[in-house]
Amino acid sequence: MNNNVRDSLVYLQVMNGLYTRVKIPGLETLKSNPAMRNVAVNKARLTLPVLYDGSIYKASTIPSQILVRYKDADGEKFYVPDLVKGADYFNGTPDTSKNVYSVNLALYVQTYLRDTENKYKPELELYLLPSASNNAILKANGKLKQFKFDFTYTSF
Repeated sequence: MNNNVRDSLVYLQVMNGLYTRVKIPGLETLKSNPAMRNVAVNKARLTLPVLYDGSIYKASTIPSQILVRYKDADGEKFYVPDLVKGADYFNGTPDTSKNVYSVNLALYVQTYLRDTENKYKPELELYLLPSASNNAILKANGKLKQFKFDFTYTSF
């Protein structure tokens, strides 16, 4: 895999065949900023546009949920805390009218920003449950609609 190439599409495959690594730009800079030490994350949402081809990949056949995990400093993989809190809080389900998946990452980002031992990285992995019925294709970069990260916080 060439880590320096920005693909316009990313693929998720059932049975852990393929997952997608997502690096949240600017999060490391925020963490290193002393003014960000006393913040409460109000919202951290990743929006992932879906690609439909009208044949195999269409609104009626896409996976019912995308999951997100992270690797700690030792390389061990964990669900993001937002997913552990519950599927309703995390979301990860498709919005077929907007053609996107949205995942809530507020707890993960808050944990990342408060991490003083550098156990967490601003990198995540998107993947599907092994029981998912189909694969998914997401629009990532280029001329297509891109991933979007919404971040809102309160300073105290």
